[in-house]
Amino acid sequence: MDRKTVHEPPEYLATKLKQIGIDGFRALCDAVCTEEAHPCQLRPYCEELAFCFDLLTGPSLFHSLDSYASAFSGFEIREPGKGFEFKRLKKLESRVATVIKEIDELKKTPIVRELAEQGLIPSDDVLGMPDFSCRSHFQALLDLRNRASIVLGDPRKPKRVDFDSILLGIYMHIHSRSGGWHDRSVADILNDLFPDRREPFTESSLKQWRYTRDITDQTDPK
Repeated sequence: MDRKTVHEPPEYLATKLKQIGIDGFRALCDAVCTEEAHPCQLRPYCEELAFCFDLLTGPSLFHSLDSYASAFSGFEIREPGKGFEFKRLKKLESRVATVIKEIDELKKTPIVRELAEQGLIPSDDVLGMPDFSCRSHFQALLDLRNRASIVLGDPRKPKRVDFDSILLGIYMHIHSRSGGWHDRSVADILNDLFPDRREPFTESSLKQWRYTRDITDQTDPK
């Protein structure tokens, strides 16, 4: 899988960015997708960043994200009499993990490899690319509980979705993967997403934003 292609912002975000924002997104992906990561594992980290940045621009969606119950409306995941739990989603994740294992075994069979080599199985199909796990096809589902917690908070103490909480989630994701904060790249993306803002985002203003929320460490320059 081409590393550069993986680092391109998805179309739904790219259409909202100018070149400086796209470059900022690429820089963040270079930081969070470490060299030792397997290429098939790069996609989820970049997609999570794109998802969260795009969510910042969608205030009309916030009313449906005021609680886990409304956010997952249409997919019942509440256990009767036990409060809010993810038991059904956890069961689905377990089944999918089993399916992934079985598909990866099937991909290596002679007939599937022959069909793939003849072009009768598309390379982006779950049975395509027999030397690579099909896990990437299901990664968003497997990461869904974690992504939901970034947006909504702990299910036991859900938080109201707002700009600060989403940006905090973005920063924590960046820092957990790279060990740094990358304020300049974040500012470049935010300025493209909010071009009409009276005061543009800057590296120093975002650093101050983090300081006021005690989101800093020794990696910040003095």
